Amino acid sequence: MQAGSYGRHLSVPERRHFECLRHNYEVRFHLDALEAVASGTGGGAGGAIGGARGEATPVAARNRRLAQLLRLKDDGEYFSMEAMQQRAPLLYQQYVGCFEDGGGEAAGEP
Repeated sequence: MQAGSYGRHLSVPERRHFECLRHNYEVRFHLDALEAVASGTGGGAGGAIGGARGEATPVAARNRRLAQLLRLKDDGEYFSMEAMQQRAPLLYQQYVGCFEDGGGEAAGEP
């Protein structure tokens, strides 16, 4: 997103153009961080934006990754067996496929 890289150069009226995209978690994150910096409540070590260049702190980045992981999990398709098999067939066979019977179902314990 451009607001993440160039947001500190945007004026308040220019930032308003991104409001229609606020439903996106990443856009919302950057807009909230820019507002915090502009109001003087953020930008330090504990804020959403760290350093003079505007990069995210490790905690903020970890929280964004966790939020995305939970969203993918809730959607139910990214972690489905079929999707995992398509993404990495060799890993799937090594870790999951060896426990499946011929029909694709997990084989039961004897």
